Amino acid sequence: MNLYDLTTKISGFQNTCKNIYVVADDPTSAQKLVKEVLSKRDTQYPENREVINIRLIAKEVTRYINGEPIFSEEGINLLIQGKNYEV
Repeated sequence: MNLYDLTTKISGFQNTCKNIYVVADDPTSAQKLVKEVLSKRDTQYPENREVINIRLIAKEVTRYINGEPIFSEEGINLLIQGKNYEV
């Protein structure tokens, strides 16, 4: 799982874009989830459901040695409590 920041064209009071943070396996899954949620909300304008940017915020730590996480050198690490690591 990874953390993504998706920018959408949701028109608010001031016609600004909205950012939605999603935890998903890949960018395609994150985009699909956002589109499904926005479709269920039945926004008045279909173009508001469009995702215009996807940015990776953090990657799930998947490598461990002796139960300790091995962080990537990229510095974008995501620990998920209860999944492979306990505090």
